[in-house]
Amino acid sequence: MKSGRGIVEIFGRCSRLLNKIALNIEDGFFFQLCAKESDKLLSEFIFFLRGGGERHNVAQSGEQLISQIKNIFNLLDIIKHLGLAKPPTPLLLEKNLLLLKLSVLNTCQSTARLVTEAEKPAPLKIKKTGLRRLHKINPPKLGQTHQEVLEFIKSQERTQNLEVFSRFSHIGRRTLKRKLSELIKAGAIKRLTVGKKVFYAAL
Repeated sequence: MKSGRGIVEIFGRCSRLLNKIALNIEDGFFFQLCAKESDKLLSEFIFFLRGGGERHNVAQSGEQLISQIKNIFNLLDIIKHLGLAKPPTPLLLEKNLLLLKLSVLNTCQSTARLVTEAEKPAPLKIKKTGLRRLHKINPPKLGQTHQEVLEFIKSQERTQNLEVFSRFSHIGRRTLKRKLSELIKAGAIKRLTVGKKVFYAAL
């Protein structure tokens, strides 16, 4: 994972600030709540770091970590409203939580780009009159079903494969998969993988 050291340092600041707030809270309920949310943040952060070694896990673990960051923001709003924490610690924590969220989003976006680039087919090279030239593959002819599927995908920013199967339920899945592959070969759509989910987007 890129910038691993930076994201760990940001997380460390978040954890210290959250613990500092918890230790200064006299109310037992909110003390326990802060401790519980701090433990959850640590668990989700460790899961995110482990997911970083496997590209298909990064998006899922990133979503869960961002969700926990939002939970802590909500808790901070309540704590500030009740006057349980003295400034500037809550503000410093909010700043570092935002930095952590931004780092997580950047990591997820970088990983998604790597996955997309890894799926692009490498150009086929052949020898011709002693020179290596790129072999251009003739795209398949697109029929009515291709056009209908393409129009459906164009109508969305990105479409999950299950949505395509649901929309064209009158067509067999094997046939739809073949049509989607042919649309990719024709350069009309691209295939994206986020976690275990497969999406298609028009080019």
